[in-house]
Amino acid sequence: MNDIVATSPSWVSELKEHFLATYLGDHGMMITNMNSDGTADENEPVVADFGDILPFLWYFGMHDFVEKQLQLSKDWLDDGLYVSNGRTKLFFNHDWLLGLIDLYRQSGKKELLAMAEKGARTIEQKFFCGDLLVDEPLTISDWRTWLAPASPFNGGYIELWLDLYRFTDNRDYLGYAKRLAGGWIETADFVEHGVFSRKLSARSALLDKLALSRSRLRTRLFKDNTNLMWSILVLYQRTGEDRWKQALSRWVDGFKKYFLNDGNVFLMLDMQLQGYNPSIKAGFSSLDLLCDLYDAEVEQDAVLEMARSIADFWLTQQWENGLFPEIPGGDEDHIDANVDIVVGLAKLYDITRDLTYLGALTRCRAAVLSEHKTPLGYCQTVDSDGEPVDARIKIKYQGLLTKLAILPEDPSDIFKDDDKLELLRDR
Repeated sequence: MNDIVATSPSWVSELKEHFLATYLGDHGMMITNMNSDGTADENEPVVADFGDILPFLWYFGMHDFVEKQLQLSKDWLDDGLYVSNGRTKLFFNHDWLLGLIDLYRQSGKKELLAMAEKGARTIEQKFFCGDLLVDEPLTISDWRTWLAPASPFNGGYIELWLDLYRFTDNRDYLGYAKRLAGGWIETADFVEHGVFSRKLSARSALLDKLALSRSRLRTRLFKDNTNLMWSILVLYQRTGEDRWKQALSRWVDGFKKYFLNDGNVFLMLDMQLQGYNPSIKAGFSSLDLLCDLYDAEVEQDAVLEMARSIADFWLTQQWENGLFPEIPGGDEDHIDANVDIVVGLAKLYDITRDLTYLGALTRCRAAVLSEHKTPLGYCQTVDSDGEPVDARIKIKYQGLLTKLAILPEDPSDIFKDDDKLELLRDR
């Protein structure tokens, strides 16, 4: 366990003060969003995004604050899972549970591990339908839950169970992980095309086909495919089983065929598997994942060529001030996307030692901290002149921003630092 408190640069120290005094609601917990005048834009506690905040605050020494937030969060839980508006959905529990694991990894506090185990057990007991996890359990008042929709995003829980297996040696968690991964690699679209598509009904193939016939979106890259792929990558690394390596290679082929788009990566695929909505979210997430696949020695020649094509495309989009637009040719950026493309470029620089990537990430890192800064923190969106477009302060992005302080100025050996890689991962 890592109990060393990192030194905070001045801008992180300022953020820490905001967490203590500015970002709290009347309930004593961090709120979700704040307007530029300091009023709450969304007052609900940010429990669902604790994993994007608390592990970073712990890293920079805010131990008492983190422990108090965790204590207060218990009033918002049922069987270890976060409940929002009376509903328990997997989408709102992923970062919560992975955050507990990250905090346990840093602190060694057994209570955090027990909290994560309780939620993970509830998921296994209440959310499996066949070998997939449904988005939420059956709710009589919502007919959509009767279909048992299942998103590939939920494949991210494979990584949670593998982390619990790592820390407890309980093979039940390994079994849950293999069950869910096996369910997804046996879905029709993955077998035929090498991509993970939504299941609008995990309960019935006929209902799934009928529901999809009324939909435009078939497959989403960011979070859906990338989270599931990271989970399968970890499963392969922990077990060494060829089944999972073959699945990784199959997805690499599918990504190249359907998403890559000469480096201008598509975010989504329609019902005919035609790509649309290229964006920086698709770009940075696939760049990051491809670099991790390279490090794991999976299809190295292919993934490096694709990673370079993505980075090279986005470098043509970088503004004079160093930031990247949210979409190609756009005039608005997104603070978190810029943080994450810095991390992706850092990994690519570690692999290639190409100074072009180091220069681009260094400029972007400095620009995020200068162009997004406001009296209350760092705003969500600016234009190419650095003028705010969306001046709201999203609290989880203040936590994720500290990745820029965790990432070394010279990231040439970032793949050798497992502790930092754990914090820098984008899930």
